[in-house]
Amino acid sequence: MAEPGPKKQSKPVRKPVKAAGAKRKPVDDDDDDSREPKIPLKWKALSGGGLALVEPFCAREREDDLDEVHSMMRAEEYDIARDELLYLVSDCRAFFTAHNLLGEIALLDGDVGVARGHFGFVLETLMNGLPSGFAARLPARRGYNATVFTAGKSLARCLVALEEVKGAGTVLKRLAAWDPTEREVQSLLEEWHELNRQTPDGKPLVTLQLLPPKPRPE
Repeated sequence: MAEPGPKKQSKPVRKPVKAAGAKRKPVDDDDDDSREPKIPLKWKALSGGGLALVEPFCAREREDDLDEVHSMMRAEEYDIARDELLYLVSDCRAFFTAHNLLGEIALLDGDVGVARGHFGFVLETLMNGLPSGFAARLPARRGYNATVFTAGKSLARCLVALEEVKGAGTVLKRLAAWDPTEREVQSLLEEWHELNRQTPDGKPLVTLQLLPPKPRPE
């Protein structure tokens, strides 16, 4: 279970999270043990089988901060929103909603590599925190699972944009195995198969779309 963060009184100077913008390997490389220690996650067993990821206490405690971030983004104050989000994830490492928003801001900046780092961090943390021998379902709309599926779908789009088509397929197939009923994942898988079928000379034909871009103010 993720440890609750300390009660905030005044916010310290924000420092970037080391892993936040780093370029990560595709998630099909699961055997690298040289990474940071695993982040403990809490799970809830669902009736009928499957697991729901429980939102970390430190994330629930920071909902007001997240509301502020959404207000900043609506006002297109993306740099300020990024600083706030970096503070939040440094204090609550499994705050997947915040990582996903950092990925969205990176895409608005046109930095697909940084976006990939944030989305990849979420999926990697989830996989590292699964129970040993896990072979159950992760319903996309139960508990905190939705944040993982959001990250996974965005990661697949980033990998296609970076011409890492094989890695994108690995991500989408994993999501589909966790929840075969998730329609957007199935739609993206269909696009991915079509992309592979139409790929000439080993050069990818990019059809998967990134999150809709918004023009940054000059």
